[in-house]
Parts: sequence; structure tokens; C-alpha cells
Amino acid sequence: MACSHAGSQKPQSHNVSTTSPPGQATPQIKIANPLADEEAIRATLLQSLAPTAQVERIVISDAYALARWIDGPTGGLATLKRINSEWTLHSTGTRGWPPIEIFAKERGMTIPEAEKLLDQYSPKWRQW
Repeated sequence: MACSHAGSQKPQSHNVSTTSPPGQATPQIKIANPLADEEAIRATLLQSLAPTAQVERIVISDAYALARWIDGPTGGLATLKRINSEWTLHSTGTRGWPPIEIFAKERGMTIPEAEKLLDQYSPKWRQW
């Protein structure tokens, strides 16, 4: 199964402290954990597909993810969205690529968000 992240080291989630003036709380910055996101995306998607389905590829851009899935001769491209800290399935489409305006609208994202996500998936998507 292909993965959108290279390298053999597993990223970890970290809390990073910054310095604040006396009397003010120190803000916590959460650093994303791409492997945990991919695992959550895969688990969320597979719950809605047949037991024989497999997830081939996952790409993540901000609060959105695309996951390519197959099940025998059938397959599709699922869209997921992170709401709070949970990934929710938005679509498991099997049709071809609609124009970017329709792709974005059907998934509740802006055109720039859709373009960024599709660029992560394949920089050549505009040629499809």
C-alpha cells in the first residue's frame, strides 16, 4: 500500500511550549502526527466499505484527506474531513473527475482547498 509520507522514522505528536510573559499561560502548540492521521483515515474509510476493500493511498492537506480505495474491479476516491480531532467520511465516489468547482462544492471546501488537496494527490490532476 502506497503512503504519502516518505522516510522510515515515524513522526510523533509533540506539545511544544513557548515562552510567555509572567502571569500569562504558556500556549501549547500541537504538532500533527501524519501516521496517526493515516491510520485513523484508513480505519474510518474501511468501516464504510466491504470487508474485502483495501486502501491504496492517502494524502492529507490541512483538514482534508483523499484516500484511494479498491475492492476487486471496483474502486474510488474517498474524501474525508477532520472535524475537531476526528476524521469523518464525506464521500466514497467511484465516478470520474468533475470540474474543480463541482469537486469543491460537493465536498464542502473552497476551490483553493480543493486545488491544494488535488495537488497533493497528483500535480497533473488538471490534465485529467
